[in-house]
Order: sequence, then structure tokens, then C-alpha cells
Amino acid sequence: MGAIVQRMPDENGVHIILCHGEFDAHSSGLLDRELREAAHERVSRVILDASQITFADSAFLSVLIAGHRALLLILAGPLQHRFAGLLATTRLDTVFHITLTLADAAEHP
Repeated sequence: MGAIVQRMPDENGVHIILCHGEFDAHSSGLLDRELREAAHERVSRVILDASQITFADSAFLSVLIAGHRALLLILAGPLQHRFAGLLATTRLDTVFHITLTLADAAEHP
């Protein structure tokens, strides 16, 4: 299975990005481009719908960390068990703001 990154229409200055599939060193650049564009446009925050990420490796985590440093980045779930486990193992679940749903992320200040 491949990776899909899709930017949704902005809502009140908020980027919403949907990620679907498996993300590794080859496919993580898809998200990296979207996050860099958002930082360049100086959006107020980015919500990443991470509910359909079935696999992620260290390259993808590096992209998330860079995005977190440059933007107010919120990960919206519910996260797939494997991805949630990776975030917990690396303790990045204590770094990123993770919400249970996309609706919860939209309400985050």
C-alpha cells in the first residue's frame, strides 16, 4: 500500500492535511512538502488527520518533528494501533498534541 497526502480546503486559516497509508523514507517527502508550504504561508495551525496512517518509520517521525518545530501541529485520531505504538515507544506522544478525533482538533485553540 502506498501513501497519500491530501490538503483539504483551509478553514479559518487552519490547514487540514489528510494522511493515508504507509510512510517511509520514500513517501515522507509528500507530507514534508505540505508542512513546509504551510510554514511558508504562515498559517495559524495545521491539523494532520493521522487516523489512516498504517505504518510510519523514523523518516516520517523526523518530518513530524520538523513540522512541530515550525508550526502549531495537531495530530488528529483515532490513531491506528501500530502508529500510536510507535509514538508511545519513542515518547513522541508526550511531545505532539494528539486529539481523539478531527472534530476535537478543530476545537483546539
